[in-house]
Amino acid sequence: MNALRMEPQKTLEIFTLGTFALKNNLAPAPINKTTEQPNKAWELFKFLLTNRKKLLIPEKIIEVLWPQWEYTNPKASFRYHIYKIRQFLKKAGIPGKTISIVSSAGCYSLETGRGCWLDAEEFINLSQKADRLSQSNPAEAINLFIE
Repeated sequence: MNALRMEPQKTLEIFTLGTFALKNNLAPAPINKTTEQPNKAWELFKFLLTNRKKLLIPEKIIEVLWPQWEYTNPKASFRYHIYKIRQFLKKAGIPGKTISIVSSAGCYSLETGRGCWLDAEEFINLSQKADRLSQSNPAEAINLFIE
């Protein structure tokens, strides 16, 4: 799982390319979805992660993730799932400064801190670096693409 790693090990590693997985390097066991973690909360976590650093309106998120569901109180349901995600992260021992869900003016976003490593971001960074090197140093660019 560490093929893309260029930085020192972080507190939290998130793998999205291939099988979705979280690894808290402060804990002995990997973090997996459990039966305690509702599917909707897990889906919401993945959606917020995919759209990290964007402010998202709960109604739009619900419309995208669960268009078939009719809620009598969609905001309350949404807040419940946010609560479940926060509880899951806390129970997994992941510090709030590493990854957190923030709300502002009725919108939500997921923010990753310096202690968080995300394989998709690493892939993008390596691809961009290889692209820049492709003209001046093709051999090094190829090595980056191989990583």
